[in-house]
Amino acid sequence: MISREEIDAVLAAHAAWKARFHDFLVGRSGVDVTVLGTTDHCAFGNWLDNYGAKHLKKEQYEEIDALHADFHRTAAEVAARLKARDYAGAHALIAPGGKLEQASNALAARLLIVKNAL
Repeated sequence: MISREEIDAVLAAHAAWKARFHDFLVGRSGVDVTVLGTTDHCAFGNWLDNYGAKHLKKEQYEEIDALHADFHRTAAEVAARLKARDYAGAHALIAPGGKLEQASNALAARLLIVKNAL
């Protein structure tokens, strides 16, 4: 059974990943850009694949998994645009209200729905 505290913990893990990604974007740290688009190289993805898959309803898991994948695809797109020196394109993705924030917010909102139903 999933607890409200567990949802809070995975939301915190997602926030920590976003903070590390921000540090990468501003040059404070590096990230392995080859795995940015994958969902199994972060704490949230590991939780989702190992625990969430067993304890969430099938529809919940599938929707959260898709939202999580969309978030990571967008992060990988940001890195790809930076590598291609498409700074305007990368900025549009990470700007407030941009695709990365939208993907993150959609994921968090869906998790909060699960949490509030507990």
